[in-house]
Amino acid sequence: MLFYVRWLDYLLFRMAYQTKAFLLNCSKDRQNVIDRMMLISERLSKIEKQQSSVSQELQEYLDNKTDYAVSALSKYLKSSDVVQNFISWTLDDVPKTEERWEVTKNFIQKAIMKRLQDVIATWEEENHVFSNARTSLFQYFQDRFNFVDGQLRILESSVVAEGAASHSSDPLVLGNLDVVEGIRTGVLSSILFPMAVKKKYEDWAKTREYEKDKRGFMAKASEIYLTKASEEQNLQSHVVEQLKECQVCLKQIVSRIPELIEADKMLCQQLREEYRSQEEIEDDYRPLYQRCLQLRDHLALFGIKEVGKMDFDCNDLEWKDDGSSLLGTGAFASVYRGKLKLHDGETPVALKVWKEQLNDSNASAFLAETDALR
Repeated sequence: MLFYVRWLDYLLFRMAYQTKAFLLNCSKDRQNVIDRMMLISERLSKIEKQQSSVSQELQEYLDNKTDYAVSALSKYLKSSDVVQNFISWTLDDVPKTEERWEVTKNFIQKAIMKRLQDVIATWEEENHVFSNARTSLFQYFQDRFNFVDGQLRILESSVVAEGAASHSSDPLVLGNLDVVEGIRTGVLSSILFPMAVKKKYEDWAKTREYEKDKRGFMAKASEIYLTKASEEQNLQSHVVEQLKECQVCLKQIVSRIPELIEADKMLCQQLREEYRSQEEIEDDYRPLYQRCLQLRDHLALFGIKEVGKMDFDCNDLEWKDDGSSLLGTGAFASVYRGKLKLHDGETPVALKVWKEQLNDSNASAFLAETDALR
């Protein structure tokens, strides 16, 4: 829901920005506007040429994080302690013998795969390799996107003489993408009994051999499986799956930046080729500009009152409206020290309390300030 609110807000922002660009430039000297738009277009083209290297840089950063996770996991699975624990089975752990060997073999495979999933889950809980990689990647992607976005904002402010309309939250807010904590179980398709291992099982495919020594059979089977599973080429797909959200995020950035550049280039071209009179432009765009601003204000209020409350329960927020918790005060709001209860503990927060009632006009200002503090 929050994503769609942000997307709609950004759409209204672009409409307000473009209509404002026409309104402010229609009263200026035409040759001056043409020259200025040409300079801006040239700068946009330079930024566009830089994007191939930026995209490559982001992909290399993701690949490096992936390779590190693969190497670390492989090394862990090959350690003597892990191997010893992995191939040790009690009679309570081993699957029961079924009437058909195919059924028994299927339960054996599932038991060994489940054990590997548990081992990897424990490793992740102790080392946080996947979660740390996600956090690092999202932050790096966000920083690179913000750098390019900052360059575009500077150019956009040159398009409108009095500065661009307030740049609300872009729908591509990487921090809002869900970073899945822990490890996805059941996605080990890339290391599910390679064919070489399956062939060995076919050689043992007799129920009586399993019945003779279940623990020994499971030890041999799990050792062969772990040996193959711990090879880096077999872990690659699994690690990629764990960082799938980062790959999606990268694709968003790689495709989004050119879209932003192209939108600004098209606007500059339209302003260069504009032939309508100032009166015609005022009649066409002034009402639309005012309406976009009004809708953004309404949307901001709706976002705070109806969508924002979904982020956390107010009952999980602790703070006192007194001098002991007061961090600072201003003309429009006061800031208090508080605590927010989370699933894994508490975190200190700064709570800003506005002195006036929330309405359409101050809701946009509130959101703009919170976005600036992110």
